[in-house]
Amino acid sequence: MNDAERAAAAAKRLFDEHREGERFTGLPADLGPRNLEEAHAIQDCLQRLNEEHGLGPLAGWKVALTTPVMQRLAGIGHPCAGGIHEAFVYRSPAALNAGDYVRIGVEAEIAVRLSADLAGGGHTRDSVAAAVGALAPAIEIVDDRACDYDELDGGLADRGRGLRAGDVVMTGSMVATKWPSAGDEIVVAVDGLGETLLRLA
Repeated sequence: MNDAERAAAAAKRLFDEHREGERFTGLPADLGPRNLEEAHAIQDCLQRLNEEHGLGPLAGWKVALTTPVMQRLAGIGHPCAGGIHEAFVYRSPAALNAGDYVRIGVEAEIAVRLSADLAGGGHTRDSVAAAVGALAPAIEIVDDRACDYDELDGGLADRGRGLRAGDVVMTGSMVATKWPSAGDEIVVAVDGLGETLLRLA
């Protein structure tokens, strides 16, 4: 297999395992990424598969492991990023079934909706702030399937991708991931921004 075929095969395996609700055990050595570029190629292929199978286009991006507490939890010393498909964006108050997940987790975050594109690298605090259209408290819903967190990273600019006006960016958990159960109610409240609510059946 060439590199593109390996990436496609790895993404298909991840897609199938997630769809079947199987516990995450990692990719076999012949499909696992050997470097960050290959990991990004797998991520890109997986996003295309998700879109082709009804999850919709990307509505934004999740920036993960932005705090020392989350990096310690995952055993990775740097932030990572992944796409959020339209089908996985819920309005508060949201109600979900905990039984639809292998191991559901929740993280308290702040979501940013962009009002202008942010393409390429080299941005400053001021250039990013100028592109922020709205802020809101948010809950990331995690189904890690007992993942070991070593597959994906950020690097959108290096891949020729960027953030667009209208994208939602989840900025990373402010506290360690919590693992709720059916019947729980999760509230994230942020002074000056309001609150968001998730109920689990």
